[in-house]
Amino acid sequence: MTRPVPGQSPPRPAAVAKARSARGWAGWLFVIPAFAFYAVFVLRPIALTAQYSLYRWDGIGPSTWVGLANYAKVFTDPDLFDSLVNAFKLIVFFSVIPVVLGLTIAATIRRIAQSRLALVARTVLFLPQVIPLVAAGIAWSWLLSSTGVVNQLLSLVGLGGVTRAWLGDLSTALPAVGMIGAWVLLGLCTILLLAGMSKIDPALYEAARLDGAGAWRSSSPSPSPACGRRSASASP
Repeated sequence: MTRPVPGQSPPRPAAVAKARSARGWAGWLFVIPAFAFYAVFVLRPIALTAQYSLYRWDGIGPSTWVGLANYAKVFTDPDLFDSLVNAFKLIVFFSVIPVVLGLTIAATIRRIAQSRLALVARTVLFLPQVIPLVAAGIAWSWLLSSTGVVNQLLSLVGLGGVTRAWLGDLSTALPAVGMIGAWVLLGLCTILLLAGMSKIDPALYEAARLDGAGAWRSSSPSPSPACGRRSASASP
């Protein structure tokens, strides 16, 4: 709000309201293009998916209204229900595991932030983000094949009985795919958490230690002259 100039009458309430309204409309002009793009390419497909889920349709011929029968079939058909369970398992591999491991690794890296090992760890962990997914998929398919490096190492240490085609066996295919997904996302989660930890005031961790928080509940860099310029890291 601008201060009134001495000798000049303050703006009238109607003029102030008009100016605020103009600024509000100007803000909407910036939002509308992005919202229109989001509505066309995100909201509209979601709405169409919800609409199609209420019909029995093969995508070519005429559709038939079935209401909620498709949803009931998901929970009553064993095959469809198993697919739903497998999807939730992949969610755990692709979200929960990378975040939990990333938080632990980020806290560890922050404790040794000034060492070369921390730089090497950040580089190695972020490497999957710069590797094309197609190349990573081909490399993992070679590693986990029946004659891949993983099975060769297992045979070398005397565990040849557990070797198998990890991506081709029904009992190990889903965990193998989940492990690959967790590996791809681990570096991104770690870097994002490290960036957030660098903004935390070290005084908060000092207070936590004074309150009796252990190593699992708080961690901070070791005392050093640069301690005032470095922030600590935390893990639950």
